[in-house]
Amino acid sequence: MLKLIADNYLWFLIFILILNMTQRKYAHTHKKRLATIYLATLLMIFNIIIVVILTNDLNHYLAWPAFILVVFAGYILRERAWPFKKHCSECGKKLDFDHVLGFDDNLCKECMDIRYPEEAAKKQEEEEAKKVEAIDKSEPFVCPDTVEEINWDEWEPEEHCVLTYIVKDDKVLLIDKKQGMGTGLVNGPGGHIELEETSIEAAYREFTEETG
Repeated sequence: MLKLIADNYLWFLIFILILNMTQRKYAHTHKKRLATIYLATLLMIFNIIIVVILTNDLNHYLAWPAFILVVFAGYILRERAWPFKKHCSECGKKLDFDHVLGFDDNLCKECMDIRYPEEAAKKQEEEEAKKVEAIDKSEPFVCPDTVEEINWDEWEPEEHCVLTYIVKDDKVLLIDKKQGMGTGLVNGPGGHIELEETSIEAAYREFTEETG
């Protein structure tokens, strides 16, 4: 058994180091990257003890005290060696693999966006830019001159949004769009309809957010 562990130790180490490399792509993952190094170090210490036992032909049962010692060291260092959680520390939602392996705060995507609003806004802008780029690379859309010319049997909406036009005394309230769809254009306040939200609720929400 000890020889089997010693022979396959390198594979365990490679697996841990691959996890460490994978963690680089996640933001705010300093503690968890260090944790994989701690785990690799504990594993290396245990393997060194096994090699010493095998090399000197010592009693194999000596591996048990060594194993207990390594586990105890891991317990003492548990805050550093095992910061991984399965549930969001804010809302208790079950975390996906990316948020378990990365992100030191152990937050789900929604709670991450609340804690780091600037990064969430930047990420949203990047996603919008990718959508625009994808549209630019696709076949050009020929806009019909009239609504009657639209083939409604083939047409499918890609976005579900609302626009609000507040009219008073022949004046219409418009905004200079700063971000999201229609950036840089003059338009009515509006935006995406969220899940479990009616179009009227979305109109109220987007109008309040964009005009105050």
